[in-house]
Amino acid sequence: MGNYNKYSPGHWSTESDVKKSLNKYLNLYQDIYNKTNLSRILSVIQKDKQLKICDYGGGVGIVAIELAKKGHNVTLVDASSDALQAAKHYAQKENVNITTHCATTLDQGLYADHFDIIVSKDLIEHIDDDLSLIMNFYSSLKKEGNLILTTQNSNSFNYVLEGGLRKILHPSVKWMGWDRTHVRFYTPKILNIIAKKVGFHSCQFNSGYIFPYKLASRLFPWISPRGPSFLYSIDKFCMKRRMFRKLGWNIMMVCKK
Repeated sequence: MGNYNKYSPGHWSTESDVKKSLNKYLNLYQDIYNKTNLSRILSVIQKDKQLKICDYGGGVGIVAIELAKKGHNVTLVDASSDALQAAKHYAQKENVNITTHCATTLDQGLYADHFDIIVSKDLIEHIDDDLSLIMNFYSSLKKEGNLILTTQNSNSFNYVLEGGLRKILHPSVKWMGWDRTHVRFYTPKILNIIAKKVGFHSCQFNSGYIFPYKLASRLFPWISPRGPSFLYSIDKFCMKRRMFRKLGWNIMMVCKK
């Protein structure tokens, strides 16, 4: 099997029932990997000022909801109307207000120079024309606005270990990570080149999932990826070290317009 443009049946994005879609989506965030990635995003956003923030491609809106809880003015943009319906249900459930917009790109008639921050969590690896995407983000940010972008990193230990193992086991299949809709991997160097080509500067990087404890949990089933473990403690230790900031499976770039 190769890679696909659409998710398989049963994925949260294919579920039209908003409650079922939301439950499936939130269940994905019960493991430490996703919780860590969410906390990394929240940690770099100013807390003492209300900001206009776009969660672009945010699905059911777990990032958008958390930002709204912190008092920010949040717009959730996604191409799936079903996901946005689930997001509205989630916002009501959490007693917060968010604006939703169904679109495949940010409308410059609405959003030119509009946002203080754009968050793009694990999206760019799904997009064919990634340069146009970043240009659209740049145009939609205010002067001095920030782009927070996360994606998968081919300079990571996990890419070498799990990617190498899968290449041995399935040499005819190009491995693109844990998602059938990925079209490419990135490195910090490539992301930096794309961002600066568009006009961004001051690009900073950090990463998560440096020690591949999820791979270890697959090889050794008694290690749970959903709760604290000795292996996760190693990963958490590495995340705090500057030398590892570009070596995690999930890489985060923060850059300024």
